[in-house]
Amino acid sequence: MAWTDYEGDSKFFIEIESGLKERQFIITFCHEMIHVRQFLAGVEVSEFEAYEYEKGLADRFEQSLSTKA
Repeated sequence: MAWTDYEGDSKFFIEIESGLKERQFIITFCHEMIHVRQFLAGVEVSEFEAYEYEKGLADRFEQSLSTKA
């Protein structure tokens, strides 16, 4: 559904499949941002870690939107 490419100099390209429902898009974006953090930290990219934290980050993001309304 998505992938992240590290282009160097702290530049990243994230591509996410179009047509995802809003919740799945947010979860997928959070998953890819975990990979960005991994790249920047210089650690091995871990799908396990990204899947472990993606929904929690998405929940926190959605909660932050509801507190602004």
